[in-house]
Amino acid sequence: MEPGEYRPVSWLAVAAAAGGAVSAVALLGPVFWAVPLLGILLALVALGDVGRPGAERVGRWAALAGLFLAVGFGAQAIGSHLVQRWVSRTRAIATARHWVTTVQGGNVEDAAAMLGPAALDRGLSGPGKGEETAVQLLERHPVVEQIRRCGGEAAVSATVEGTVPSDARIWIAAVTIAPCPGAVDGATNVRMLVQPQRLVRQGRVFDAWQVVRLPGSQPLVPEE
Repeated sequence: MEPGEYRPVSWLAVAAAAGGAVSAVALLGPVFWAVPLLGILLALVALGDVGRPGAERVGRWAALAGLFLAVGFGAQAIGSHLVQRWVSRTRAIATARHWVTTVQGGNVEDAAAMLGPAALDRGLSGPGKGEETAVQLLERHPVVEQIRRCGGEAAVSATVEGTVPSDARIWIAAVTIAPCPGAVDGATNVRMLVQPQRLVRQGRVFDAWQVVRLPGSQPLVPEE
């Protein structure tokens, strides 16, 4: 191609630059992660278009910018998501363990304060007994009785089995108490659902974790 000869603009390169900018939506959540991938593919096609022998086009820098933006936003979105999941997983484990140790220490009122509105099966109150408070229900809950049988000195460990299929913010936690006399293999296991609740205090927004479901007459997880 002769110097100064007119070269048309590659519309693929322009589209790649736009696709790279639009890739920022990937930061909103995993449902948008396909956007950076499409942006990367479009940028690669655009780079091939501007460099075709005998048909060079203007737009190499636009295609490269689109590529870098798509890769950058995609990597940031995935990285942020993994960090948030790790933090949530850690908080879920700590919440479940803290709830069990609170019951283990005999602080039922504090344990009741950590429960969400639907954590207890209201059917536990029994017919004709009227509406009982969360503390009263918790005092007679089989899980509390189970924890108390293990004694206040038994070691407590916790993990998570994953999240509820219908809501990724709700974690299925499993707490093991050992040694526990009379329990199978000398240990007892308590499962519960924990979730962060968004609170606003003095103009500041933060997550307060709660136990949102204890085992009751209904399956802990609907899919089970």
